[in-house]
Amino acid sequence: MSAVTSGPAAAESTVAASDLSRERIEVAGDIGAWVKRCLAGQLRGLSGRERVQLASKYYLVFRTFDQAVHNPRLVFCSWREAKARVYSSEGQPGDSVFVGLPTKAEARLVVQSAGFSEPSALRRAC
Repeated sequence: MSAVTSGPAAAESTVAASDLSRERIEVAGDIGAWVKRCLAGQLRGLSGRERVQLASKYYLVFRTFDQAVHNPRLVFCSWREAKARVYSSEGQPGDSVFVGLPTKAEARLVVQSAGFSEPSALRRAC
């Protein structure tokens, strides 16, 4: 799997993705496939995120608690901000679709493998 983007972010995305291990690239692809399944209303199961034992620094939100599908995807740099969009006031995620990832490179790969264009928010530093 390779990162494919266009414009100035292309080189940055490719370089960053090349710094990832083959396993981390594979996991990002699996998470992207999971996102597609979730948005298509198919069985969810595990996303694959559990295979990466690093803390999340970037949070991608594909569908919020209120069932709104966001395009471009929402990107947050803190769980607190993301949680406000994906959990109800009673603390339930409902049918939200979101994932936390340790690096921007993995976030880019997830978005791309899910079939979406890269949100401009991923180009900004947190």
